[in-house]
Amino acid sequence: MEAINTWWEEAKKEVYAQRIDKGGKKFWRASGIKLSNGHATGPAYACFYGNGSASFAMNDDRAGNRDVYAQQAGVTYLPSYHFAEGFTGENFQTYLCLLNPNQNPVTAVVTFMVRGESPASREVPLAPRSRTTLVVNGIVGPGKELSMRVTPREDFIVAERPMYFNDAYMWKGGHCVLGTTSPGTTWCFAEGTTRVGFDEYLTIQNPSDSTANVEVVYLLQGGGEIPKTLHMDPHSRETVYVVGHLGRGTQNQGIDHSTLVRSDAPIVCERPMYFVFGGWDGGHCVMGMGR
Repeated sequence: MEAINTWWEEAKKEVYAQRIDKGGKKFWRASGIKLSNGHATGPAYACFYGNGSASFAMNDDRAGNRDVYAQQAGVTYLPSYHFAEGFTGENFQTYLCLLNPNQNPVTAVVTFMVRGESPASREVPLAPRSRTTLVVNGIVGPGKELSMRVTPREDFIVAERPMYFNDAYMWKGGHCVLGTTSPGTTWCFAEGTTRVGFDEYLTIQNPSDSTANVEVVYLLQGGGEIPKTLHMDPHSRETVYVVGHLGRGTQNQGIDHSTLVRSDAPIVCERPMYFVFGGWDGGHCVMGMGR
């Protein structure tokens, strides 16, 4: 159950509004949303739509008389950040870094979509003008493949996902990705190889309420295409080991390719790659180019 409170500061001739739940939690800025600019002659009347927005009517003397003005509030676009990749296996550490650049506190709702499990969410309070770090391994437990969604309630935030790895026999390093705010039906990757020493993955998140039928199309260097398909439950994560689709090449002759990932529902796709090659070892990860 939620309600809209409005109040009039007579000395300033300003009207404010706040959306709250039955426990008194505030959903808009801590000081409320200002609806007028020094011309209100009385309190506002509100019509709450139940979707987080409301319309307000108030008397205003900006034109020299008491006209009635209306304004809608609570419809500011607050993007959610999506991360397809996340792994808490042995020698891997995943973090979620959250920035609140605002003068007011913000609550972030973080949803963890662990492969083979039901999604789980938690609320994370973010102090004004602060950085907050979540140790994902400690939240979801070891040995998990997961995707994440970060949704702010009251105001704009920024979310990144650093990952570090230290495999005694293969890779050492780290990578970091800024979350995407736009799930889409097509994701494009120009790089990809299955040469010896390279391990390429596609990590896919389905954040929607519907099943996603996904087609992965590998566009081969020199021409040719290899299509593969998979089906994803709502609010789920899947991992594709590309060698399993294309096979393993040699040190100098691999299956070099680009990749298109298409779906009939909005998804998110990243491409982590790990390598031991030419005296280098490490890894990198990119968010695909969405279309």
